[in-house]
Amino acid sequence: MKNPSKYATEREIASDILLQTSAIATPLLSTFSAWLMAGLGAAFTLLVANIDSIVKYVLAHNFRWALLWFAASLLTGLAARFLSVVVSASLTSNAVFSERLPKAIQAAPSFSLPAFKHFYFSGLFLPYKCVANKTFAKVQRGDLMASHRLTAKASQLQAILVLLQIVCSTASILVLASGVKV
Repeated sequence: MKNPSKYATEREIASDILLQTSAIATPLLSTFSAWLMAGLGAAFTLLVANIDSIVKYVLAHNFRWALLWFAASLLTGLAARFLSVVVSASLTSNAVFSERLPKAIQAAPSFSLPAFKHFYFSGLFLPYKCVANKTFAKVQRGDLMASHRLTAKASQLQAILVLLQIVCSTASILVLASGVKV
């Protein structure tokens, strides 16, 4: 967009919608993912604990595949939970930046953006430092929605991972059920 200041109101509304959607969806997805991991984990714990009795009724091949699907479900669930933490932290930092940075720039006659970036980046580990550096570079070029879009995309990725977790969990149950000896 050639003149981003021309559409400041539209940008602010879009930013608010992206952040509010992420703020609503992230805790719900995180809770659902945790319950799915706990429930399926408890069920498979009982099955593995009673494997001698289960093998009489379920084919061993299906039981192995069900465990693999369960492991895939667990890994996608853990990744979704990790993204939940990232999104929550991003939402909090966006709120702090939106509130404090403009006030600090107005209050301090000689606010130094390079000094601020130095102090900010010194508190980040390498992968996060790279992401923050790219986001700051976009903001300095005039893309004021860069961090909001990143937060919204991480929230959407979390939703995709939870959906994949559901698919893997369902596959696990279906593979186990299809192996029942009749």
